[in-house]
Amino acid sequence: RKPETAKERLAEIMIRLFNLDIQIDTLDFACFLDFMLNEPDAKTMPWQLRHEKIKEDYGMDISEITLRRWTRRLVECGVMFKSPFSQDAEWWMTTITLGEKDQDPVPDDMRHLIPEYFQRRHELYKEALKVKGGDTQAAWKETYQQLWQEYGCCFYRCNCLEINGISTDEIDNIIDLVTEIIQEG
Repeated sequence: RKPETAKERLAEIMIRLFNLDIQIDTLDFACFLDFMLNEPDAKTMPWQLRHEKIKEDYGMDISEITLRRWTRRLVECGVMFKSPFSQDAEWWMTTITLGEKDQDPVPDDMRHLIPEYFQRRHELYKEALKVKGGDTQAAWKETYQQLWQEYGCCFYRCNCLEINGISTDEIDNIIDLVTEIIQEG
């Protein structure tokens, strides 16, 4: 039968265009797409913050694993792409204060530490790999423990995620459906 409601039409697009399973909750997926298309920082933020922001903005508790799975599927289909070389890629840092993990963009006054941090990470890993007899997992664990002691944080880069590979008409259609679904609730 012909899809009639906004959810049914989006489900059809999810199957036909994104090759996604029909069991995916279309409202959750609509919120995810709306977030990725309309939140300015969505394309370069860490997964945990994406999860928290979607929960805060949409009231949807979509796990980080699900967000990653959907994104991976969209990348595989060519609808989205990761760009590690994009100027929009963002440097982030994780800190722990009173047992609470915080993820924030690296402040300008700390950016000078990033090259030093990664050089030190390389050196520590090489040493740890020798000490651990080639056990890469143990070497990385020891490396990051030492880096946390020395820097009090972890620096990393979030590659830019961009929507790609579908026509403007399809994107406009998806945006209209997502808006309609979100308004319906």
